Amino acid sequence: MARARHNRIVEKPPSKVWWTILGTILGTIMLVTIYFVGSAMDRIGQMQSTGKAYAKEALPAIVQTWNPDALASRAAPELRQIYDDEAMAMLMKRMSDRLGPLKKAGELEAGNIQMPGAVKGQAPFVTMRVVATSSFEKGEATVAIDMIRREGKWAISSFNVGEPGKIAPAR
Repeated sequence: MARARHNRIVEKPPSKVWWTILGTILGTIMLVTIYFVGSAMDRIGQMQSTGKAYAKEALPAIVQTWNPDALASRAAPELRQIYDDEAMAMLMKRMSDRLGPLKKAGELEAGNIQMPGAVKGQAPFVTMRVVATSSFEKGEATVAIDMIRREGKWAISSFNVGEPGKIAPAR
């Protein structure tokens, strides 16, 4: 009988070594996740900053005197599908006749970065909308541009001019 007591299998609690290994693995996974999320947020912030800087330079160049060449030189293929050079010239002429030259550029309201290409499995690109209500010689207007960034370069994919408050907000 005494022997049976000694032959009994006694379960030992997991050793501290296994808990240390498990904790190290989980901690490493958390740190790597935090790093990648932080890097992605930083890249998005940089893209938003460069997009806003691009728009801050592009909008006045286009609407100062309603220059069709300034729009054409910044046009993405999506905008070129809608407006060829002649149509851009006609649009700029209509805007010039209706509003006149720029008096004061309004504050830019930049929207969030969107990544539709990632969802659709297409080539990577991002989009962003920028809206500004500006004063012109003959009145106020809201100018909205949708921009697209491919291979590190921004271009204008859509250009809209409307009455203040009538164009969808940037967000």
